[in-house]
Amino acid sequence: MVRALAVVCLLAACSDGPTGPVAIEDLQATLVAARCAFAAACELVVDDATCRASHQVDDAATETLIADVQAGVIAYDPAAAGACVDRVKGAACTDTGPHPTGEGACDAYLAGTLPAGASCFLDEECASAGCSQLGACDPTTSCCPGTCTAQPPRPGAVGDACRNGAACESGYCVGATAAVMGVCTAPITVEGTACVDVFACANGMYCTGGGGIVGRCQRSSATGDACDATGAFPCADLRDYCATTCQRRGRPGATCAPTAPCAHLADCYGATCLAEVGVGAACDDVAGPACIGGACLDGVCALGPPGASCR
Repeated sequence: MVRALAVVCLLAACSDGPTGPVAIEDLQATLVAARCAFAAACELVVDDATCRASHQVDDAATETLIADVQAGVIAYDPAAAGACVDRVKGAACTDTGPHPTGEGACDAYLAGTLPAGASCFLDEECASAGCSQLGACDPTTSCCPGTCTAQPPRPGAVGDACRNGAACESGYCVGATAAVMGVCTAPITVEGTACVDVFACANGMYCTGGGGIVGRCQRSSATGDACDATGAFPCADLRDYCATTCQRRGRPGATCAPTAPCAHLADCYGATCLAEVGVGAACDDVAGPACIGGACLDGVCALGPPGASCR
């Protein structure tokens, strides 16, 4: 969905200054540009231009979203959309950790108006942000009718009661048992502090324990530094993996194995990293290479035909 894409976008490719309001008709292309700029900078794709050409901006979900905004089914804030792009422009190629990092701008520009029980095609149409659809259906290529779900419980703030870490908006749940509610607690910010919960440590650190085992909050390692491969976030840089020290993943052409993964822009076929390819390039779902976007159809990466609105 468009909202999901917005969360994944972490860098924009437009200008160095403020983006300003983004018209709904331009939203998908702007988000694709942002996502691809980030992906190229962080070695998730071979290059920006190939990435952009490999993502569709006129599929059925996008056309339905535009129609929904024009009809008032979805409330859209162009300035908030621009703020989301601006927020993500300066993002670094780092694993931030499990806690929210201020993505609020990227959740605030779309608001569904349909109540629970109403007919829907997209999650974004519903006030609950959930459209329950039966069976397997891809809203980018088809109209997938469903029903708006009920509003989920609001994640707890620090000090609220909780059953588990997922129930807390930030921080972690302390003291919860099968019979007793716990309390949402702010993340631990001091490295070396004892912890027993995977969500206990602030972003930039992880708990070496978890599952009831006492550990300590340990900072994710920089490139070249020693690391613990069993940790949840052993390396700070998205481009690294942990093999005693944090080191760069294999570039296209490099030898790969389960213990020596490829860079995110490539996949391991046999024992060789093969770069993912763009629209029009030869592909093979079994032997590689894989497509950056779209699908491998008759041995060639291709996008689907333009979609039409379901409204």
